[in-house]
Amino acid sequence: MVSAGLQYTVFVSFAEVYNEYIYDLLERPPPRGKRRSTCKLAEDTNKDVFIRGLKEVQVDNIEEAFQVLTVGRRNRKVAATVANVQSSRR
Repeated sequence: MVSAGLQYTVFVSFAEVYNEYIYDLLERPPPRGKRRSTCKLAEDTNKDVFIRGLKEVQVDNIEEAFQVLTVGRRNRKVAATVANVQSSRR
């Protein structure tokens, strides 16, 4: 992307943390009966924390970013609870 003489690149990721497990919501869900793979927290050489294995999708505009986030929202596991109508549940 180029804006006002600046050049930049934008990447979008989407993760869910549930019961101390991290799931990549941009990864295709496994077939029924199979468990979704998990990602792990890691530290780089500067001691910055990141999610190892999390898919990053390069986007060129807001419409593309919204499409990627829509895919992630569809991949969330949700179910209603007494306390929350859209609580993440496995």
